[in-house]
Amino acid sequence: MLARCGIGKLILFDYDKVELANMNRLFFQPYQAGLSKVDAAAKTLFLINPDVELETHNYNITSVKNFKHFLEVLKTGGKNSGPV
Repeated sequence: MLARCGIGKLILFDYDKVELANMNRLFFQPYQAGLSKVDAAAKTLFLINPDVELETHNYNITSVKNFKHFLEVLKTGGKNSGPV
């Protein structure tokens, strides 16, 4: 929905892969099975709005190391390198 509304940048975080079991509740397509969810989502969102800037992070944000990076991205990952 945000991509359709013309938002300038989306930052995606997930560590999982698309599985056929995901098809009934998410916007993934069967041909995307096996791809990382962030990569599959970015490709789909780009088709919806090629002007949106997409930044993907394929990791679990709940580990200590990754959570620190997640917070850093929130502080500096905005459209103009500011907070999100």
